[in-house]
Amino acid sequence: MCNCGSKRDNYTNQVHSNATSRFETVQEKAAVQQVQFQYNGKTSLTVIGNITGTRYRFTVPGVILAVDLKDAAGMSYIQMLCKI
Repeated sequence: MCNCGSKRDNYTNQVHSNATSRFETVQEKAAVQQVQFQYNGKTSLTVIGNITGTRYRFTVPGVILAVDLKDAAGMSYIQMLCKI
């Protein structure tokens, strides 16, 4: 009696399990790769990330935004922004 069907099912389950764990790892990395900045100016401020091109809008003094880690180095040079 051939047992090919169960081997195929085991392989399919293993591939699906690996794909799911890789997806979760990518989500976890995305959540970790952010830095928070607080705006200490007097009005509002819009900054465009020098690496990602993301537009960060600090609407009021004291607001805290999550910034992509790739843009954090450039934003640290802005005196009105404080890395938390």
